[in-house]
Amino acid sequence: IAEACDLQIFHNTLWSQNDQSLPLESFGAEVSAEIKNNLLPIEITGQLAVNASNNGTSSETLFANPSQGDLHLIAGASAIDAGIPLNGACDQDIDQDSRDALPDQGADEF
Repeated sequence: IAEACDLQIFHNTLWSQNDQSLPLESFGAEVSAEIKNNLLPIEITGQLAVNASNNGTSSETLFANPSQGDLHLIAGASAIDAGIPLNGACDQDIDQDSRDALPDQGADEF
């Protein structure tokens, strides 16, 4: 990420079968970023100073069929209702379903 200002990374789902870090690094000028309500394979690392909060850890037990690329949440997944409201940002999920008052973490709203 180079010279980004007010970067927002909200409601994404990243999943990997391997334990891999997610390096986010800043090159050049200062970078300001918010990273919220995401499902990530592992903790955020790197040299990027960000406001990272309310992100969950993705695992295959959360998803319908991850080996086939189906990352929809399943009933009982810990990511359901675990997000925080983002005041108008990302009001719809990846399927264009509306997010409710207690949004889910990740790209899919169960």
